[in-house]
Amino acid sequence: MHHFLSTDSKAYQLMMLFYQLLVINLLFILSCVPLFTIGAAITALYSVTFKIIRHEEENVSVMYLKKFKAEFKKSTQIWLTYLGLILLFGLGYSAIRRLFQNRPEFFFLVLVFLSFVLLVTNYVFPLVAKFDNTATETVKNALFLALKHVPQSILLFLMFVGSTVLIPLYFPTWLFLWVGIGFALNAYLSSFVLETVFKKYVNVAKTISE
Repeated sequence: MHHFLSTDSKAYQLMMLFYQLLVINLLFILSCVPLFTIGAAITALYSVTFKIIRHEEENVSVMYLKKFKAEFKKSTQIWLTYLGLILLFGLGYSAIRRLFQNRPEFFFLVLVFLSFVLLVTNYVFPLVAKFDNTATETVKNALFLALKHVPQSILLFLMFVGSTVLIPLYFPTWLFLWVGIGFALNAYLSSFVLETVFKKYVNVAKTISE
């Protein structure tokens, strides 16, 4: 029993990880309630999960709130750009739908484009969490990484789709657990993939593609 409760035991470390993910998942959901703060929330989430996988033990709630505040402006600037594009798509939905009906091949092209945007997005906010660049440089770097590291990009894409779409739709009995820890767990697992990419550029000055 003493060994089980030891801070060095695997059981204790697993329980501590579950607790940390539970806390930052709750903070993430709460800080996403005003939709315009979602970008800053994603950045803060990845900031914490990067530290967790590197075993840099700190108070996760303090880390989250500190990074949320520090990167709010840049993350929100990028996120509002995404919201603007989503709004334009929504306003033009009727015209786009008619276009799909008349020219079905355009549906495939748009689907490919949206998938590529998501591939790039998987890097954008983790880059804000990891590197000190401008919003424009961050998006450029995300585009570069998505094209440079295709296997990792596809893996991140599948992890995102699996955690946000497939599990809620096809495993509804897991929905309660998913809401409680799902966003943080996806960021935690994705952080391992992202770290394998980012470690190649840690010592590179500002723009990765230069």
